Amino acid sequence: MPGLTIVVRDEFGLGEGGSKGEESFRFDGGISEFCEYLANDKPVCDVLRFSGQGTFKETVPVLDDHGQMTPTEVTRELGVDIALRWGRATTRPSGRS
Repeated sequence: MPGLTIVVRDEFGLGEGGSKGEESFRFDGGISEFCEYLANDKPVCDVLRFSGQGTFKETVPVLDDHGQMTPTEVTRELGVDIALRWGRATTRPSGRS
């Protein structure tokens, strides 16, 4: 996922001074770069990446032509791309969470 962007919004005013806010984090290197951001200490190993694709079926309520909710089986496609990185426990510099 090159160009991964994560947006964190405070819609309840829980931030400093009770103000609402938003902060964006962009990772041009995708999930691998995001993992490095989360665990910025010396790595125990390289980033491990797992990816795959498949399908699954589930039953979901669908509104029919008569306005009734009808259980309907649908097939969904699934794609995953997960990256993990283990690091040694260290204290993060202030300002990073």
